[in-house]
Order: sequence, then C-alpha cells, then structure tokens
Amino acid sequence: MTATPNPTPEEEQLFLATLQECLQADNEKRVAAEQIYQDIAHEKKAILLLSTLRNTTINGPIRSFAAVMLRRLFQTDFENFWSKYSVDQQMAVKKELIARITQLDDDETIRKKVCYIAAELAKNLMDENEQSQWPEIMEFLFQSANSSHSALKESALIIFEAFPGIFGNQAEQLTQIIHQIFLSCLNDQDTKVRYTAAQALAAYLKHNYENTQLLHIHRDCLPYLIS
Repeated sequence: MTATPNPTPEEEQLFLATLQECLQADNEKRVAAEQIYQDIAHEKKAILLLSTLRNTTINGPIRSFAAVMLRRLFQTDFENFWSKYSVDQQMAVKKELIARITQLDDDETIRKKVCYIAAELAKNLMDENEQSQWPEIMEFLFQSANSSHSALKESALIIFEAFPGIFGNQAEQLTQIIHQIFLSCLNDQDTKVRYTAAQALAAYLKHNYENTQLLHIHRDCLPYLIS
C-alpha cells in the first residue's frame, strides 16, 4: 500500500487560511473557501484537520471547527479514504487522537470533540464479526476510567456514551469490569464524572436493551440515573 504523502508546511498554512475563511461572516468569501475545502482529497484533508487539532497555538474556534469537520469526515467518507493510508499512517492517526485526549492542559471543549472523533473512528473500525480493529482504544478506555484524573475519566465515558458497542464481541466477557467502572464513576467525587457516567450507562443499557441479564447486573447502578 502506498502511503498518502504528508502535507508540507506550506500546505498546512494554506489549509489553515482556508479554515479561517470558512468561518468568515462574508458570504462570498465563505462560499469560496468552502469550495476549496471540498476540493481537497479526503485522505489529505483528514491529515490536515488532525494537524490543525494538534497545533495548540491556533485559536479555539478554528481548532473546534477542525474537530467538527474531522468527525464529519469519519462519519460520511471513511470508506473512501481510510484504506488509502498505509498501516503506519493509520496507526499514527489512532495514536494522535489518543494523544489529543490525554493532553490534559488542552482546551476542554476541544478534548471532548476529539472524544467524539475517536468514538466515530472506533465505530468504523469494528468489523462484521464485532471484532475491533483498534484494540488500543479499549485499553485506553479502561486505563482512563480508572485514572486519578477526572478529565480522563470523563473522556473515557464520553467515548463509551458515543459508541456503547465499542467492546464488540468482548463485551460479554468484560461485563463485570464494565459494571465496576460504572459503579465507581457514578460514585466519583467529581460532578462531571458522575453526570457523564450516568449518560454513558443509559446509552449502554439502551444499546443492550434486549439483554435482561445485563440490566440485572447493573441494577445497583440504576438509582444513580434518577438521583
């Protein structure tokens, strides 16, 4: 597989200018910039968007916009560009998303948006046998959910809420571990963690609504959904 060439610094600067123009109030400038954006190949666009997210010197609205557009790209065009990356490039994208989430001094809003991007990628990397092609994200979820950092706990729960099927065919054997994570986070001292845990649990139970045994296992968590 031929690797997609990484963008040059000049291309990154031009792309940044395009994103800035996409946020312009001037309709004519915005439409012109949107057309330039649309004309960029998906595989290059994804790398450029990720590069924008990585650059913490760029102002918040542009990075936030880049996050929204990258998630949309994974939602609508994943199959059209992911296979054009080499295995190393695919791994680099995965690692970069996790790195963005673990950057605790970064903007909270950006970090949450990256969580949704990671969830979208994880969803796309679940095969027809419900086997994840991104096992590192599951390891990251377990580590983060048990972290001493509230931001990491919250991030793990956001990803879980966005994609409650993230454990695929391993979910059943991980049931007790998942239960303990929920119970711990629902009792966390941090209000945001407790709230996000309740949302994630609700999404998880809804995703598995036909599994009455699962509801029984999590019965001691249910009071937290209405408290």
